[in-house]
Amino acid sequence: MEVERSPGNDRYLIQAFDVSIVQDVKRLIADAVRRFGMRLQRILPLLMLLLVPQGARAHAIVLKSTPAVDAVLSGNDVPIRLRFNSRIDRARSKMTLFAPDGTQQSLTPAAESPADGLNAEAKALASGAWHLRWQVLSVDGHITRGDIPFTVR
Repeated sequence: MEVERSPGNDRYLIQAFDVSIVQDVKRLIADAVRRFGMRLQRILPLLMLLLVPQGARAHAIVLKSTPAVDAVLSGNDVPIRLRFNSRIDRARSKMTLFAPDGTQQSLTPAAESPADGLNAEAKALASGAWHLRWQVLSVDGHITRGDIPFTVR
C-alpha cells in the first residue's frame, strides 16, 4: 500500500508501518512453530526411546543368588542358583568356580533351569574363599558378567 506523505498523514503512516511489522512478526512466528512441529514429528520417536524406563531395556541383572554374595557356607556340596531380571540364553551362558588355590572349575547349567535363571551343583568344594564367575546373554542381546564371592567352611 502506498500512501503519499503529507503534513497531516504522518501519524497514519506510522500506524500502517506498525501494523505491517506486527503482521510480519506473526507470520515469522507461525512459520517457526510449523517448522518446529515438523522437526518434532521427526525426532519424537527418538525422544520416546530415550524416555523409556531403563528397566525395559536393561541388561540381565542378578535378582537373587544362592550362595549370596559373601555368604559363609557349611558343607562341601553347594547348590548354585542365579535368578535374573529377564530371560537369558542358557546355551550361551557360563559359570566358573575359582577355588581358593586359583584353580578353575566350569559348571554346566542344568537343563531344567528356568528361563530367567541358571542352576548348577558344585560338588566337593574345599574349605576357603571361592568365587563364582557368571556370564549370560540376555534377550536384549547384551552379555552381562559378574562375580559372587563366598566362603566354604
